[in-house]
Amino acid sequence: MKNLFLILAILFKFSLYINAQNSILDLNDIWNSRKYQADYLWGYKPLNDGVHFTSLNYKKNKILITKYDYFTGDSIKNILNSKDIDELKFDDYEFSPNESKILLSTQTESIYRYSKKSNYYIYDIDKKSIENLSSGKQNIAIFSPDNKNISYVFENNIYIKNLESNNIIQITNDGEKNVIINGSPDWVYEEEFMLKNGIYWNKSGSKLAYFKFNEKEVKEFSMDIYDGLYPSKYKFKYPKAGEKNSKVEIHVYDLAKNISKKINLKDKSDFYIPRIKWTNNDELLMIEKLNRHQNKLELILHNVTKNKITTILTEKDDAYIEIHDNLEFISNDNNFIWTSEKSGYNHIYYYDIKGRLLNKITKGNFDIDQFYGYDNLNNKIFYRSSEASPLRRDIYSIETNGKNKTKISQKIGFNDAYFSKNFNFLINEYSNANSPYEFDLLDSKGNFIRNIIDNERLKNELENSQLSKKEFF
Repeated sequence: MKNLFLILAILFKFSLYINAQNSILDLNDIWNSRKYQADYLWGYKPLNDGVHFTSLNYKKNKILITKYDYFTGDSIKNILNSKDIDELKFDDYEFSPNESKILLSTQTESIYRYSKKSNYYIYDIDKKSIENLSSGKQNIAIFSPDNKNISYVFENNIYIKNLESNNIIQITNDGEKNVIINGSPDWVYEEEFMLKNGIYWNKSGSKLAYFKFNEKEVKEFSMDIYDGLYPSKYKFKYPKAGEKNSKVEIHVYDLAKNISKKINLKDKSDFYIPRIKWTNNDELLMIEKLNRHQNKLELILHNVTKNKITTILTEKDDAYIEIHDNLEFISNDNNFIWTSEKSGYNHIYYYDIKGRLLNKITKGNFDIDQFYGYDNLNNKIFYRSSEASPLRRDIYSIETNGKNKTKISQKIGFNDAYFSKNFNFLINEYSNANSPYEFDLLDSKGNFIRNIIDNERLKNELENSQLSKKEFF
């Protein structure tokens, strides 16, 4: 019997050795080569004309911002070549609203999960000139809608640079690490509410609304950062459950008057402000106020000229309310689109500016998990839902009256979309449990125009690797 166990043990170890020798997946292929890396559409930006887009192309020793034709896929021109700007290695870019300038971020480093700071540069497309935004690393750099200014945060204070005169004004002075944050979210808001920005221009660029967090009474947390031979200490304000949060305020800065005013919400209780957004009216700012238990959300309209606040919509839930970015004002009357889980499923609702329900646009036992936007010209809302199956995500369009719903994506699996500015085209990103990304160009009705990225090379590699097919049951 002992000999039998010994023989079985030897055979087991030998089988492991044989399997290891015949291993189909190799760690070197996974980590040190592009053998199993999917091609992707990097740095996609839709352009104002609705028929072109740009993306990032990484070539040997250079980075290109290339302009493409949606319909043909032809490369029109390279808008920027890093070789023309002293081989500056930028990692992201944003166009000004009129697309005359590009804001380039370089040497980017993370702060928390989403926040980051960079050395920013401003590139003038016509002049082919480049200049620093300012000294030091900044975060949340944003063009004003009138193309005249860039706002940014540096060391917890907000600055505005005028692009015509190059003058920089500092609009807050009380920013201090672990005490006061201006224009950026604190740890809680970034981590729990996914708030990535704390500065918001109104439509004309005449006013700037911003968050101010007072962390003074929040308890400090420290951790070791292992970034060298010896760890370094990092300390930040981190409120644990039941402890004091930051005190949050919303202020509005008037550029013409050079004055900031705090918005008085007339509430001394402990609350959050997870989102703010300007309406299409320069004087009206929408503020979302959430109680500490996170089960009561109020939409509050603030008139900055009259200094008047009005609660136009209140939602309550027995458990909690999910915070989202699905608020869009779609007319000069400031009627707005809003998503809510109040029916038990997340659906799209249509309200007027006084908070009166005009229509429940989508209905059914499924969730809307992505709101892409509203096509004003054709009165169509574009969204993604799990209507066909909880295991699938499909892209749809629908009118504000809830009629003429159209399924745009055709492939079964996980679909996402990147629309042109006029919603005439979309780049459909598709994948499933057994296939890597595919990028196809569709029109707004779902008609296939052309393939952009098929990842056939990777598909063949995976097929040759004889991996087990993933199945759901």
